[in-house]
Amino acid sequence: MELLFELELLFELELLFELELLFELELLFELELLFELELLFELEFRLEFRLEFRFGLRPRRWRRRAIKSEESCNSTC
Repeated sequence: MELLFELELLFELELLFELELLFELELLFELELLFELELLFELEFRLEFRLEFRFGLRPRRWRRRAIKSEESCNSTC
């Protein structure tokens, strides 16, 4: 009976260990995705920077922000 109890405890420990590993793997995967996303934002920023300063081009969203800020300034000024 005691042996059965010990086996059950070992089995539960093994399940907990597996769950812990799965959780760690999931966290690592999510961290990796966040890191890749951060790299994509950095690359996008560098590309926009080069476009603006090499060719004088401004990404559309910058133009939209500039227009909105001018509109808000005109309405308050």
